[in-house]
This record gives sequence, structure tokens and C-alpha cells, in this order.
Amino acid sequence: MTWRIEDNPARAVGIRTLSDTIDALRGRACTTERDFKASWLDRLSHCSDIVASGWYSPPPDGITVLTATPDDPARLAYSSLRSEEYWPSDRLIDWQNGLLLAYCSAIDKVSGLAGDIAITLYFGSESRIKDYFRRAHFVVGRLLDSISNKDTSLNIIDRADAAFADKGLRNCVTSITDKASYNVGHTIPQLNPELLGSTLSEEEREQCRTQRRFLNRVTDWPIASGGQFSIEPQIRSATDEDLPQLTFHYLVRAERSEIRVCRDVDSLLVQYGLAEA
Repeated sequence: MTWRIEDNPARAVGIRTLSDTIDALRGRACTTERDFKASWLDRLSHCSDIVASGWYSPPPDGITVLTATPDDPARLAYSSLRSEEYWPSDRLIDWQNGLLLAYCSAIDKVSGLAGDIAITLYFGSESRIKDYFRRAHFVVGRLLDSISNKDTSLNIIDRADAAFADKGLRNCVTSITDKASYNVGHTIPQLNPELLGSTLSEEEREQCRTQRRFLNRVTDWPIASGGQFSIEPQIRSATDEDLPQLTFHYLVRAERSEIRVCRDVDSLLVQYGLAEA
């Protein structure tokens, strides 16, 4: 079934404002990670229907932007975005041949749903890098296509690991809030919209952190129990350590009668030749 904007309005705002921020800043000399973050947050803040400063904090405002180059991709190989070393910095974005990771975690004021979005992009032309992106995207896309409302969380992570290994890839998620540490996604937090203000309290952020169920190897729950969950592997090549870590963040809404998948990040990947149209 087709994903609808109303399934997660904050997510729709996130992808639109991210795209607008890239269009506004791309090619502008001396743009830093911190500059990009500020510009993106400003656009998010102009939408009155969301809490722009998101729940996943730190990093400050629930947003991070990281940049790297194919010759030095280490900055994208983060263990946790909560670590201060992975907060937006004064590193310059290379719009000609650089890589960019963008993440935000705004909350929709009407539904209370988190609208997390994350994506890695590459602005250069090296075929080796682009082929790697396309291979990783293909595997994740096939995984998304395979999801059934009869699945459990353990079914999905089993298939994910097998699919990555088959294509010479591996998922390297490390989560400090998941007791298993390793996972391929989690349920989407939802707060009581009647209690939401213009910013989140620390108690609300903690509620978001603790209410999630992870797609890991120590729990097993039926995905058709309702709600939304993410598929967000952090992908590395199993054969070439010089290739960058990639993140593609998708949402899945699983109900007893249907599955809907939010693939909005694909529009950006296609735009930069990193996925097949």
C-alpha cells in the first residue's frame, strides 16, 4: 500500500526542509556542518505543526550533520550520534566530491509521532562510490519489499543480515539505548500531543528513548501489533574498509491488513545518482 503524508507529517516536513536546505546551500563556499544544521533547523522551525528541536538529544536540537570525503570517510563511521564528537562542527562541506550525513528527529504536534529521518549522500562522481551506494540501496530495498504483516521483528533482522552478507555488506549499528546494542531499527516514539509545547522536556525525551522496541536478536514481537517502526541499518562494506559507512532511514507502518513503507529518502538518492529510479 502507498505511504501517505498523514501517516507521519513530521517526517514529510523533515524530508522537504532537508531537500530545500541542500538546494539553498549546495555549492556555497565555506559552508560548515554547523551552518547546514542551523539553516535546516531554521526551516523546520517555520513549520508550526512540529516541535522542530527533536527528541533524540544530544546532539543539540535532535539534529546532526556530518561531512566527509571518499579519501577520509571516518567521520561517518559513528558509533552513536549522541557522542559530542559527532555533533555538527566547523568542518567544511565539500560540495564537489564530499559525503554528507543528515539526521533530525522532529515531533508532530497533532499526532505526537516522531518523524525521524536520516540519509547519507555523495555529491561526487566516482563510479566506485556510486556503485557501492546503489548496491547497498538495492539490498535495503529488497528487504523492505519482503516485509509482511505476518513477520516478527526477529524475522526481519534475520533476513537483513543474510541479505547484507550475500552482497558483501554488513550492518554495524551500535545503540547505547538498546540492551542488545545491535539492531536494524526500532518502533517510532509517540508522545501525548495534548501535553506538547514548543520544545520537549527532558522527561519527554526520556519517554521517547525508553518506549522504543528494537528489531534485535534478544526480543521478538509481531510487527502487525500496530504502529510504525524504522528500518535504518548503518551499512559498511565487508570487503573494502575504505568505503564509507552509509545510512538510509525508512519507516514502515504495519497493520493486520496492510504494510506501508515510507521511501521518501529515495528521491534524494535518485537525484544524485545513488539509486536506480
